[in-house]
Amino acid sequence: MDPLLSLSNDWLATADTLARYGDERGAAVLRQVSSELCTALEGLATQTVSLRRAAAISDYHEDTLGRMVRDGTLTNYGKPNRPLVRVSELPRRPIARTRRGGENTAAVIRGIVTSKLGGH
Repeated sequence: MDPLLSLSNDWLATADTLARYGDERGAAVLRQVSSELCTALEGLATQTVSLRRAAAISDYHEDTLGRMVRDGTLTNYGKPNRPLVRVSELPRRPIARTRRGGENTAAVIRGIVTSKLGGH
């Protein structure tokens, strides 16, 4: 399961526990942030990004993603010489894996979600 969806599910489970012990206010906050996270993730699924950004998100090399666009494995939503790919269609490597000098996938996703939600 996607780590961010898992986090949302954890928040909902914690909200149920808080409600069971009488903390309706805390439960409501967790339900709200869980809902906001799911909404942000849904928007992210249709977002298109450059091959450079796609490489940071997927942990696949930019050239590999370019080959996937050329051979039709990935759909190009941009122009022939300036491809864009959907985040939801990207191949994924395990979340713990990072390229030397690359960004951790979880950190990249958190950054995108944070920027979409207006965080810092």
